[in-house]
Amino acid sequence: MPKPKKRKTKRVKKGIDSLEKQLELHKEKLRQATEDGRYDLVNYYEKEIEHKKKDLQKKQNQL
Repeated sequence: MPKPKKRKTKRVKKGIDSLEKQLELHKEKLRQATEDGRYDLVNYYEKEIEHKKKDLQKKQNQL
């Protein structure tokens, strides 16, 4: 018997909220790394932000 869709939707929404928070945190860390001249971290956070955006888009498409 399949699980109710409501639970899946709730879980997906929580995942979206989590990804949005992670995305904002990474943007702040990117800004700080840029100000500090830590270009190795700038590159890292730029890649992480792109990955988080893709993950967020996938989650949003699940709704």
